[in-house]
Amino acid sequence: MLQAKFNNAPLFLGEVQQYVEEIIYASSEYGPATSISYNSINVIGRPKNFPVHGEHSDSYLLTSYGNWRMLAPSFTPEFGLSKIPTVDNPPVDDFLVVSFERAVYPTGVEVYETLNPGAVYRIWAYTEHCQWVLLWDKRVDATLEDIRNTARSKARVFLPETRPISHRTRVLRFEFSTRDLNYISGIDAIMLKSLLIDIVELQPEDNPTQLEQAAEPQREPTQHEPSITNMPYEMIFKIFSYLDLKSLRNVEKVSATFHDVVRDSRLYREVNMRPYWMEMNSQLLEWLNERCADIRKLDLSWFLMRHGRSLTHLRLNSVGFRQATDFVMSLCPNVTELCLQNMHIGDDVHLEAKLTKLIKLDLAGATISSTTLMNLLQLNPSLQHLNISCCKYERFPIADTIGRYNRELVSLNLFKTRALSADDLVPLANCTKLQELNLGYANYEVVQEGELSRLVEACPDLRKLVLAGFRGVQNNDLLTIAQHCPALEYLDLMGCITVSGESVNAIFIGCSAFRFLEFSHCDEITDEWITEWINRYPQVALKYKEY
Repeated sequence: MLQAKFNNAPLFLGEVQQYVEEIIYASSEYGPATSISYNSINVIGRPKNFPVHGEHSDSYLLTSYGNWRMLAPSFTPEFGLSKIPTVDNPPVDDFLVVSFERAVYPTGVEVYETLNPGAVYRIWAYTEHCQWVLLWDKRVDATLEDIRNTARSKARVFLPETRPISHRTRVLRFEFSTRDLNYISGIDAIMLKSLLIDIVELQPEDNPTQLEQAAEPQREPTQHEPSITNMPYEMIFKIFSYLDLKSLRNVEKVSATFHDVVRDSRLYREVNMRPYWMEMNSQLLEWLNERCADIRKLDLSWFLMRHGRSLTHLRLNSVGFRQATDFVMSLCPNVTELCLQNMHIGDDVHLEAKLTKLIKLDLAGATISSTTLMNLLQLNPSLQHLNISCCKYERFPIADTIGRYNRELVSLNLFKTRALSADDLVPLANCTKLQELNLGYANYEVVQEGELSRLVEACPDLRKLVLAGFRGVQNNDLLTIAQHCPALEYLDLMGCITVSGESVNAIFIGCSAFRFLEFSHCDEITDEWITEWINRYPQVALKYKEY
């Protein structure tokens, strides 16, 4: 909806202010797609909470902060990035794509941040000519001051000094970096500003993407001219092994010799196209597809290829097509790491004798049939890392399946699955190798008294434990953790309203590696306990309602 004005927002003569009309895609959500609270859908429309700072359920909260995720047992580092220049691989953790009603020449953007501002890292515009154009980059572009931002208010209007572009847009992509934040970031609304009367569109320039830039064919050297092209094949290959895909795509046009070397499939054992998402097209896909016969690790959300049998690591997070599932099942039988975040996995997938070598399975935010999920778990007894947070599937006794078939698990994430009944912690106690366990909002019934204690007692190597919103956490459970989990580093008790400061204090005493405690909305913990922990345990990051 086009807005002529917004409360206290300054409106300049001849300016149009639009708010988000639709959420096209969010790489991560705080809850399942069936939920509204804290999810990206709350960015639609005018600000609802600004300038009030806080964890508003009708705003959009990003799901992570700090580097704690990278320290967890479930973390697997990125691959295929060593050759990519830093400028092309910024520290982006999540993204949000939104659309507005009218395509315009943008003159500015406003982001209403109502919780822990500072997450926006880059802003992109998708033009009417089907190209992504960079509007703002935190590393090089300025941020404007605004009279609505006062020293007394923790909320703010973020005003990036955007770059002018020569084509209209109605779609923006916001990229977020949360690894340096000290708490969750929240966004209330986004405004796109433009002139009331658009300027005359500039003539489009011939500006191919960097990965497509054509180079004039170079003259082959004469027989007596010294040239790098006359070097032995393996020496040229060694030099090219240090080049990123951009450089390879350009250098192959230099000569026939270079072209032959660039086609060597050994250069494409590990391919990570995530930093180049904005430059993908069918030509580049075909170019890469012809060179990946021996590929081992692939990170590419929208990439289909013929050569899948050699793949051992496949990341298709936030994928945009449903056919990817059939590709994985039929062409990638040797995959050990499979990440399908936010994917829709069809009900007609057949898994007999396929995908039996999985070590890591990430289905966070995915939609999958209960039969497919059950088969995946049963076929992979060596599975070590399982993430089904916010995963949508028809309820079945998943805890029984995990406890029976997946006893090698090192990490298990059931966040907001609402999958556990009162008795479901009993079979999970068979997973005695667990080092990371996320039970946040995972149960739809209060667990039987003592079952949580028996579970953590069976898992003495626990390093990270999330109990946020878990129904039935008692003080005795914390005393058991303090006694039997000496390696514990990370504990999230958000919303555990019955736990006392005395029982939490036992964790500080019994767990010498303790480094992180989240206890927002734990009403029984007094300020005296908080003051004591701050003074006595400065090495522990404390996260509570004061954020």
